[in-house]
Amino acid sequence: MTGWAHDAVGDAIEGFQLKRIRSGVETLLAANAISREIRGHLQSHGLIGVQARHYDGHDYIPEKRHALEVLQAAIEPRRRQRVAR
Repeated sequence: MTGWAHDAVGDAIEGFQLKRIRSGVETLLAANAISREIRGHLQSHGLIGVQARHYDGHDYIPEKRHALEVLQAAIEPRRRQRVAR
């Protein structure tokens, strides 16, 4: 595992592999009460349905920013611990 991936995950996800970074982020955000819809927007998953495709013009920037702040708050202490070693 590369250094940045280890900083982000540490021992928090058993059996973590770098190729699972997206699922790890998804899991971490879900555990921190970020909705499935916002996680989908953040990771650019194809949101389907008439409403998503044609009626919902909101860009979700504030919601995505909040999710990224939650993610940063979750991984920052691990990064600091690694740097301090």
